[in-house]
Amino acid sequence: NPMMPMMLLSYLKADGKITTPLKDLQTLAKEPAFAMLGMLMLMAKIEGNNAVFVIEFKDGKLFVNGQPIM
Repeated sequence: NPMMPMMLLSYLKADGKITTPLKDLQTLAKEPAFAMLGMLMLMAKIEGNNAVFVIEFKDGKLFVNGQPIM
């Protein structure tokens, strides 16, 4: 069944946390190849000099810092 992988997504659960220096993200976001980082930075939780992204995949949906992505 070609739809089987999509059906299995509802059973997949994953989470993680990415912490990176804010200045590094700001530098990368200026590069055309990383233009999408600008949008991602709007979702960042700033802790001191770091950008923090808490990532969760549950119920077939992706969340970054509690905000749904898809």
